[in-house]
Amino acid sequence: MIWSSGIPTPLCGHALVVHHPGYPAEARLVVEQEVLQHVARGLANKEIAEVIERLGETVQAHLERIFQKLGANDRMHAVTIALQRGIIRLDG
Repeated sequence: MIWSSGIPTPLCGHALVVHHPGYPAEARLVVEQEVLQHVARGLANKEIAEVIERLGETVQAHLERIFQKLGANDRMHAVTIALQRGIIRLDG
């Protein structure tokens, strides 16, 4: 869902994206999926930050939004939910 001015609309049926000035919702969704994919591969926040060229605090903020969107309690729970919903995949 996208929240724009408090009005929800569907997006991909399994994600919640919040509009942020200067950061398109679609771009945020892609980054959050990328972060979650790296979590699934076992990378720590610092390693993810290096790979996606962001600050560690930014990675943590993405993870907190991911947890909220998925209703997850922690990293492993978020990965499990994302795999079950087809949001991410484990490739080779």
